[in-house]
Amino acid sequence: MKTAAAAILALSALALLLFLGRYVVCSVEAPQGMLNPSLDIELPAERQPQLLALIVWLATAAYFYGVVAWAKGRIGELGRRLPEPEPEPAVRQPPEVKRLKDAIRAGDLRAIGKIEDEDALAYMDEHLLSPFELADLYGDERVIEAVGKAYRKQPGGRYGGGPTNRFGISRERYEE
Repeated sequence: MKTAAAAILALSALALLLFLGRYVVCSVEAPQGMLNPSLDIELPAERQPQLLALIVWLATAAYFYGVVAWAKGRIGELGRRLPEPEPEPAVRQPPEVKRLKDAIRAGDLRAIGKIEDEDALAYMDEHLLSPFELADLYGDERVIEAVGKAYRKQPGGRYGGGPTNRFGISRERYEE
């Protein structure tokens, strides 16, 4: 955009110079006995509106170029102020976790009850919901109870990754 504005400005200035070179007559007179010469510039009366139009066109092109240059600088400044994008997580969600979350979404209580993998229940990621948070988000009480039972049946009564307070879930509700 800035290049196009610069080209329009340059062509406008060139058109004005060509017009002045073709229609303006300049003469220098040095009268006898005077130290300062006299400069006469003449432009035919029928060409004066054209000269005015070219000057207005050149001023508009200069303004347009200035606005484009300012906007480009401002957009660049705003781009530098933006935070760097966070990199994608190096490790994707394991397939067991995906199957568990699909079962939670579908409300499949038998599939949730068959979960034996403690790691799938305990899976936590900064970018994704844990299985327990997903169940609470969907709000189906039967699914929430099934996920709670799956947490409780883990070896040694461990809570796994357990519910977090991310959504205001109370741990007491699921430790019954």
